[in-house]
Amino acid sequence: MHTIREYRPDQDAAALRACFVELQNFERGLEPALPEGETVADAYLAWMLTRSKEWNGKVFVVDSDGEVVGFVSVWATVPQD
Repeated sequence: MHTIREYRPDQDAAALRACFVELQNFERGLEPALPEGETVADAYLAWMLTRSKEWNGKVFVVDSDGEVVGFVSVWATVPQD
C-alpha cells in the first residue's frame, strides 16, 4: 500500500536522496547535458529544503510498506521575480 506523508528528515533523508538521484539520472537519459544525480544531489536537496522553509512549503514522500519510493516538494508562497 502506498501512503503520502510529510517528509521526516531524521528517518527519510537517505531515501529522499536516493529518489532524487534516480530521478536526475532518468532525466539525464533524456537530456545528456544534465549532471549526474550523485554530483548534484546534496546541493539540490539543500536548496529544495531551504526553499520549502522560506516559501511556506512542505516536502512529502510516498511510503510503500515502509520504504520511501517517491517525493514531491510543494511551495505555497513563491515570490515573484
